[in-house]
Amino acid sequence: MARVTVEDCLENVENRFKLVMIST
Repeated sequence: MARVTVEDCLENVENRFKLVMIST
């Protein structure tokens, strides 16, 4: 479970970064 959470968090961060880059 912890592993999935970490992966999910990492994916979320990457997605957020991409969204910010696209928004800018």
